[in-house]
Amino acid sequence: MVKERIVSENDAVRLAFALDLDYIEISALTGYNIEKTFHESARKLLKFKSIED
Repeated sequence: MVKERIVSENDAVRLAFALDLDYIEISALTGYNIEKTFHESARKLLKFKSIED
């Protein structure tokens, strides 16, 4: 498994900003922020769904 970054944090933050997206640092290697990312995505999806109805 690769232990070094493929995309720099700076590049990821800039792209997220340009696309008007949130940026959350995660790690598949350690599991860092995986659960937070899932919960945040679900929360935003439910919020979007309630606006749509």
